[in-house]
This record gives sequence, structure tokens and C-alpha cells, in this order.
Amino acid sequence: MQIGPFIHELSPPSVFFTSWVMPNLVPIPMVPILATVGLVAAGVWLISRWAYRVGWNERHRLALASGVLFFFVLLSPIIELYTRGAGRITAGHTLFGVS
Repeated sequence: MQIGPFIHELSPPSVFFTSWVMPNLVPIPMVPILATVGLVAAGVWLISRWAYRVGWNERHRLALASGVLFFFVLLSPIIELYTRGAGRITAGHTLFGVS
């Protein structure tokens, strides 16, 4: 089974989950830290494996970068409209993300 085409679609939501959601659910701080380190290590390993394949070019790098950015562009209206940052200015995130 090839996991290549689907793993990059799961990466931004998993990093979001381990960085924002998991610290509020798990009382032990090392669990989200280790999960984030594991995700980063798996991402580095997988992307380095892809980079050595024949045919890897600028389009693939652009697809990886734009896929991650697209997740946060979709997330920015939710953060701006439905959360209240503790001392953070969140106004204008959606406008910045769309531009």
C-alpha cells in the first residue's frame, strides 16, 4: 500500500492537533511534545525519501508548500471569528491569508 499520495493531506491537521488540541486534552506535557517530534521526524524522513525519486522537481516542492499553507488559510477565519486569543491580535488574519 502506498501512503505517499495521502500522507501530505494529513500532515497539517496532525500538526495542528498535536500543537493546539492535544495539550488541552492530555495532562502530561511530554505526550504532545513527543507526538510533535515524531511527526516532524516522519515528515523529514518521508520528504527526503520523495526527494531522491526520479522526477522530483519544483512542482512537487510547490505542492507540498501550498498544501500546508492552504490548510492555514482555511483555518484562519475560524481562529479569527470564533476564538479569543489571550492578548493576541487576530483581526485581519483572514484578509492576510486570502491575499
